[in-house]
Amino acid sequence: KKNNRKMNKIFLKECFLQKTNQYDALEVLSNDKNALNLGSELFLCFDEKFDKDKKIVFAKKKNTEKVIGALSEEDAKGFKPYLDVERTDLYECRISKFDKDGDENKRFSIAIFIVSKDYVNRQQERPDANPQHNGEGT
Repeated sequence: KKNNRKMNKIFLKECFLQKTNQYDALEVLSNDKNALNLGSELFLCFDEKFDKDKKIVFAKKKNTEKVIGALSEEDAKGFKPYLDVERTDLYECRISKFDKDGDENKRFSIAIFIVSKDYVNRQQERPDANPQHNGEGT
């Protein structure tokens, strides 16, 4: 029997979050040690609070404005054009590795997925859907 279920997302890459001590990761963990578990959802965006020139791509905790870390310049290259036009909905990010005692640049690793347009539309149609983040760091 064939599985007719459509693929919702495709794995793109895995990368480390940089400078986690300099942003909100430690605060988030100190408030709730389970807030950043394996599989916790993050989103990619710019944040003018930390970078007015929009040169750095940040990962924020889903449903908050807490910056967990930043992507390296190399890892961020492909995402910047889409974030410039506020297409934060193209990607889904999940914590894939967490080492609480690791170096601040290797504490968190995230898996980044490209999500299908149909999946994005279905998520936006849900009554409990959250407004899309525009990456402006409000």
